[in-house]
Amino acid sequence: PKILEVDIAKPIEEFLENLGYRVRSEVKGCDITASKNNDLIVVECKVTLSLKLIYQAVDRQEFCDSVYIALPVSNGKKIPNRKYLLKLLKRLEIGLITVSFLKSKTRVDIILEPKTHKKRQKNKKRKKIITEMAERSGNYNTGGSVKSKLITAYRENAVEIANLLNTHGPLTAKQLKKLGTGDKTYTILYNNHYGWFFKDIGRGIYGITPEGKEAIIKYKELLFR
Repeated sequence: PKILEVDIAKPIEEFLENLGYRVRSEVKGCDITASKNNDLIVVECKVTLSLKLIYQAVDRQEFCDSVYIALPVSNGKKIPNRKYLLKLLKRLEIGLITVSFLKSKTRVDIILEPKTHKKRQKNKKRKKIITEMAERSGNYNTGGSVKSKLITAYRENAVEIANLLNTHGPLTAKQLKKLGTGDKTYTILYNNHYGWFFKDIGRGIYGITPEGKEAIIKYKELLFR
């Protein structure tokens, strides 16, 4: 069967979680993000080696401590020009992870450790990624997902608001915040990005649309975490 990026990412996510990392996938364009003890790691997964993958890894170095690229190894084959690839990655201070698809199991190997850069810790994009990771209640995405709606912290918050409106009936933003929906409640209601809410303008009260009720069913896993 054809190997996809999600096939590479899933075992790496589990590998990092077993090492004690907090893992969140598809955060601000990064396939896999992982944090532990104030260290931020990014892993970019691709089915084949390309210059675009190297460009992505170099870009990620601007805001995280360590960057890896991840490639698949199957049918006993080796990565083409592995010797020269390792030499290049060492120069660029990028790590390499391989995912081997064996007959009975899938194995993750760290072939090359990247150089860690503490100087990158103070960075606006880094802060956004750390915040997004912290605000997500779990890792509901898989790195390398294509054309699928991602579970972001914003979407989680919107589902929470929709569920409360469905349970309690129309409420104001202030009432919702008292129920624990957070500081972004008014912004989510006002922007109504997903079309899940409607507003009684005269009273400042928000209700839930049929689309919002459908979303509660679709994303019910977020409500029972």
